[in-house]
This record gives sequence, structure tokens and C-alpha cells, in this order.
Amino acid sequence: YAYLTGGSSFQEEWRSPGGASESMVESSLRLRGPRNWQAHDHAESCVTHNAMLLSTKMMRWHAAASRGVPVAATALRSLAALCDWYETALHNGVLGTQRGSQPGAVLYMMPLGGGVSKRGGAKGWSNTEHHFWCCMGSAAEA
Repeated sequence: YAYLTGGSSFQEEWRSPGGASESMVESSLRLRGPRNWQAHDHAESCVTHNAMLLSTKMMRWHAAASRGVPVAATALRSLAALCDWYETALHNGVLGTQRGSQPGAVLYMMPLGGGVSKRGGAKGWSNTEHHFWCCMGSAAEA
């Protein structure tokens, strides 16, 4: 599954389809406040970044396979869907996890639960002097 923002994963794992939404709704009703990690820990930025790398390979394979060959409309729609997802993931899952007011500060997880902010959750914003999470390297690579 993937979220509308382009990201996927819930609390660092993939759950069965519908499992993440059930947990988000249940925890949002039960737990309140900025440290509600179940409503906060969605769309791990590294997963989004690496899925973007994979989709880039898929777009290149598609282009190489269709070089000089008439392309079916379904194949073009498939390529267009990949490009559209990539753009969504870039803006929401990579650029959206960077803190504009503090260069180098990024989010480990993009919050999608109700009533939470980017600064909440177990991790919140990284500190460029004291953290080195995997998402910091992914953000720099992206």
C-alpha cells in the first residue's frame, strides 16, 4: 500500500492493507497530544526515498524497452502513473520532511494521524549536531 502523500510504512513496518488506518483511527481516539507516536509514525522518509530510487529504475527500463517501438496506451498510462507518484513522493515524502527554518533538520517519519504536528512523535525534528538517523542521509542523497 501507499499513502496519498506517496509514502508507505507504519511504525517502520508494512502492515496488511487497512491495518495502518485501523491503528491510526483507534490510537487517535484513545491517545491525545503531541507525543501520540501511533498517530505520528507514518511514511518513514527512507522508505519513500528508496521507493523513489526503485521507480526511477522502472521508468528507465520502460524507456529502454520502448525505444524505437510503438508504445501501447496502457504502457503510457503506467509510465505516467509512475511519474505522477514520483512527483508526489518528492514533494511530500522528501521535501516535506525538511525543516525550512533550520537547514539539515529533517523528520524520521511524516505524521498522517489526526491532531499531530511534525514536531511531535517519538523523534520530532532531528538536531544537526546530535543526531544521525538514516533519514538524514537519505534527505542529503535526495
